[in-house]
Amino acid sequence: MPITTPDGPDGAPALIGERLARLSRGESFSAEQAPAVFRPIPVYRISLSALTTEENVDLLSLLPQGWRYVVRERGELVLVDVSAPQNADTRVTRVTRGLAGIQVLTTALQAEQVANPVNEYEARIMDLRPAGAVYIWLHGQDDLFFALSDPAVALAAAQVVGPAQEHARRIMAIDLGAGREDLGS
Repeated sequence: MPITTPDGPDGAPALIGERLARLSRGESFSAEQAPAVFRPIPVYRISLSALTTEENVDLLSLLPQGWRYVVRERGELVLVDVSAPQNADTRVTRVTRGLAGIQVLTTALQAEQVANPVNEYEARIMDLRPAGAVYIWLHGQDDLFFALSDPAVALAAAQVVGPAQEHARRIMAIDLGAGREDLGS
């Protein structure tokens, strides 16, 4: 089953590399440590007021509010949110460390295993953070939603299945050599 993601904003991988370098207090990355930026997933948000006042939210009318990148930095998975509004500069809006990257990858793996293998899907993130929920959204003929895994479940799965890089390769169908951009110092 093909799960695709659209291209993110131009220049975002370089911008992410610059931001991570600044957050590292200017420490330079060796060639082996250079952050690997995987394909972005568009983020869609619905406000809490829309959820509580409208009977049915028209998912087809929603527009992406930004992009979420999974980045491998010095062996750690990091989530980086990027905003690219029309007629405005692309900017990094959030960097999340900890188990969040493993949560996204573990949930995406679960979604891939459950989704109909004959359909095509576009991977999206539905962020209902005011309601306390974030989902992997497989948009296609039959939209599917998967709540992000509990951090303990995600961590246990990562330890059993293998390193996070293998998760990324299987989940996002990305060859680590061809599907990343190395961000040097």
